[in-house]
Amino acid sequence: MNVQEVDALYQRRLQMFRTTSRSEKAEILSELLNRLEISPASIRNVQHARAVIEQRLQVEMRIAQATEGGYWKDVRVEVLGRGPGTIQDIQKDGAVRVKLDSGRTQAYGASRLKKI
Repeated sequence: MNVQEVDALYQRRLQMFRTTSRSEKAEILSELLNRLEISPASIRNVQHARAVIEQRLQVEMRIAQATEGGYWKDVRVEVLGRGPGTIQDIQKDGAVRVKLDSGRTQAYGASRLKKI
């Protein structure tokens, strides 16, 4: 999923909150759960659905921003102050894990990606 797709899902989420039609709310909720690959059986109530959707959207946005920033698995990078390395993976929280040539492995969260 790219940043624009995640942003569109955020907009659909806002539509769900703004509409007064129960059928439209149910339709949007079903669409969001499907697009975010969340099992409807895992949802306990409306508040839980909102929290789960919000959390998943945040994760998807971090991953989208990281990958669109040029952070892909097996890409060679230069880490500021640490030297060269290879991206091992992009974690669910948006952190990028780098295996440095020195043998050390380091994870860089969204706020620290500028070091790569």
